[in-house]
Amino acid sequence: MTWYLEALGDERGAWRTEITPVPFRIGRQDSCHLRLSSASISGQHALIDYGPLETLVIEDLGSTNGTFVNLHRVDGRARLSNGDVIHFADQEYRVCGEEPANVRSTAAVNPDVIRAMRSAAERRKALEEFIRDRRFQALFQPIVDLKYGRTMGYEALGRAVAADFFRSVDELFTEAKRLSLSLELSEALRFVSAGEIQNLPLDLSVFINTHPFELHDQPRLLKSIDEFLESVGSRKVVIEIHEMAITDVPQFLDLRNELERRGVALAFDDFGRGQSRFLELAALKPQYVKFDRAAIEGASDGGESRASMIGTLVDLVHKMGQMAIAEGIETQAELDFCRELGFDYGQGYLLGRPRPSDESPTVGGVDLVR
Repeated sequence: MTWYLEALGDERGAWRTEITPVPFRIGRQDSCHLRLSSASISGQHALIDYGPLETLVIEDLGSTNGTFVNLHRVDGRARLSNGDVIHFADQEYRVCGEEPANVRSTAAVNPDVIRAMRSAAERRKALEEFIRDRRFQALFQPIVDLKYGRTMGYEALGRAVAADFFRSVDELFTEAKRLSLSLELSEALRFVSAGEIQNLPLDLSVFINTHPFELHDQPRLLKSIDEFLESVGSRKVVIEIHEMAITDVPQFLDLRNELERRGVALAFDDFGRGQSRFLELAALKPQYVKFDRAAIEGASDGGESRASMIGTLVDLVHKMGQMAIAEGIETQAELDFCRELGFDYGQGYLLGRPRPSDESPTVGGVDLVR
């Protein structure tokens, strides 16, 4: 089999380059076998080599903008097959194989698939630029002491600004997951929030989100948190971790200990949304447990059985020495319900909408203390 890389959508029209010699290097440097002059290409971008049974494999060489096979980012090595579409950053190629008799490859290329891939490649490039240019803003929503009516801290949230493709952070994260950029987006949002926290009162806690994918690369997560802590100085920081992302208790005990060593508190987020993780809650001992809005939405109309169930969960959290936070409080009835069940803190539109840090979001017009 003779292998080629066939350019797709190149301004010179369709053209091929034979993958020889093997190993075959792709990059911007003159020494590469396939030299790509685009600024998005790294000097030594990727390497194509033989794998088992003379199959082809591709390896990213630590490039800045990544190597993708059928839109999946290459992490380590990936096997190549006839008809695969490769993106070296924004440069698009197809893998073609021919038998020695020069019989033209019969691998079918569906034009709709190619168009979809090109569209996805354009969106990936747009998202990479969006993240690189930090085209979003940090907002801060107050977390309120339900007994005394005082703001105890803020959760840092994000809002997309000046986006052609992305209208909300939820849409951003949906696209980032599809394009393997979730870690980069989460880190960038923390970076932006760190720069705006300085406008908030120094004595209040700041709750910072993590993406579940980040928990699979704890060294990278801790490095990102260290950079965040260096930016915000002596502020009290709470790292929020989605409870369903905790799959390995010993591993996460190590993470909790590392956070504790840095003076960072831990919060379980979205507790009560699905299967609540009681054993993990007891083992990891987070300082805060944030109950998902689904646990309290319309709760005042849910009857005594629902109130008893949620009250039992709040009591359990207290017995383990943790503080209970109710998320998504939007009505006075929900607020009264949470206070009656013993929630320590609350968060939601009734108590304060997310706002820029220089607008000093505070509680107002809410009957908290009776």
